[in-house]
Amino acid sequence: MDAQTRNEIRKMKTTISALMNLEGQDRQLVAEMAEDMLTDLETGDTLVELSYYVRRYCNVIDGSEEVRPIVSKIESHLAAAED
Repeated sequence: MDAQTRNEIRKMKTTISALMNLEGQDRQLVAEMAEDMLTDLETGDTLVELSYYVRRYCNVIDGSEEVRPIVSKIESHLAAAED
Protein backbone atom coordinates (compact mmCIF):
# COMPACT_ATOMS: atom_id res chain seq x y z
CA MET A 1 0.00 0.00 0.00
CA ASP A 2 1.40 3.38 -0.95
CA ALA A 3 1.70 6.41 1.36
CA GLN A 4 -1.21 8.28 -0.27
CA THR A 5 -3.58 5.35 0.27
CA ARG A 6 -2.46 4.99 3.89
CA ASN A 7 -3.05 8.71 4.42
CA GLU A 8 -6.54 8.54 2.90
CA ILE A 9 -7.43 5.53 5.08
CA ARG A 10 -6.17 7.37 8.18
CA LYS A 11 -8.23 10.40 7.17
CA MET A 12 -11.29 8.19 6.74
CA LYS A 13 -10.84 6.45 10.10
CA THR A 14 -10.31 9.74 11.92
CA THR A 15 -13.36 11.31 10.27
CA ILE A 16 -15.55 8.36 11.18
CA SER A 17 -14.32 8.38 14.77
CA ALA A 18 -14.88 12.13 15.15
CA LEU A 19 -18.41 11.92 13.77
CA MET A 20 -19.31 8.86 15.86
CA ASN A 21 -18.51 10.95 18.93
CA LEU A 22 -20.34 14.07 17.71
CA GLU A 23 -23.29 14.76 19.98
CA GLY A 24 -26.61 14.10 18.27
CA GLN A 25 -25.06 12.45 15.21
CA ASP A 26 -27.04 9.56 13.72
CA ARG A 27 -24.69 6.57 13.72
CA GLN A 28 -26.51 4.99 10.77
CA LEU A 29 -25.57 8.04 8.71
CA VAL A 30 -21.94 7.65 9.81
CA ALA A 31 -22.03 4.02 8.65
CA GLU A 32 -23.45 5.13 5.28
CA MET A 33 -20.74 7.80 5.05
CA ALA A 34 -18.06 5.16 5.71
CA GLU A 35 -19.42 3.08 2.84
CA ASP A 36 -19.42 6.14 0.58
CA MET A 37 -15.83 6.94 1.55
CA LEU A 38 -14.73 3.38 0.80
CA THR A 39 -16.39 3.58 -2.59
CA ASP A 40 -14.62 6.87 -3.28
CA LEU A 41 -11.28 5.26 -2.41
CA GLU A 42 -12.00 2.23 -4.58
CA THR A 43 -13.09 4.23 -7.60
CA GLY A 44 -10.90 7.31 -7.42
CA ASP A 45 -8.02 6.56 -5.03
CA THR A 46 -8.80 9.69 -2.97
CA LEU A 47 -11.55 11.04 -0.77
CA VAL A 48 -13.54 14.10 -1.76
CA GLU A 49 -13.53 17.22 0.45
CA LEU A 50 -14.59 16.68 4.06
CA SER A 51 -17.28 19.34 3.69
CA TYR A 52 -19.05 17.11 1.13
CA TYR A 53 -19.31 14.23 3.59
CA VAL A 54 -20.36 16.53 6.45
CA ARG A 55 -23.08 18.18 4.35
CA ARG A 56 -24.39 14.85 3.14
CA TYR A 57 -24.17 12.71 6.26
CA CYS A 58 -24.40 15.01 9.28
CA ASN A 59 -27.53 16.48 10.75
CA VAL A 60 -26.80 19.86 9.15
CA ILE A 61 -29.79 22.16 8.85
CA ASP A 62 -28.26 25.60 8.28
CA GLY A 63 -25.84 24.53 5.57
CA SER A 64 -22.35 26.01 5.55
CA GLU A 65 -22.81 27.74 8.90
CA GLU A 66 -22.94 24.33 10.57
CA VAL A 67 -20.57 22.51 8.22
CA ARG A 68 -17.45 24.58 8.94
CA PRO A 69 -17.29 23.91 12.72
CA ILE A 70 -17.72 20.17 12.15
CA VAL A 71 -15.03 20.12 9.46
CA SER A 72 -12.74 22.12 11.78
CA LYS A 73 -13.29 19.56 14.54
CA ILE A 74 -12.41 16.71 12.17
CA GLU A 75 -9.32 18.58 10.95
CA SER A 76 -8.16 19.07 14.56
CA HIS A 77 -8.55 15.32 15.12
CA LEU A 78 -6.51 14.69 11.96
CA ALA A 79 -3.76 17.05 13.14
CA ALA A 80 -3.68 15.37 16.55
CA ALA A 81 -3.45 11.95 14.91
CA GLU A 82 -0.36 13.08 12.99
CA ASP A 83 1.48 14.00 16.22
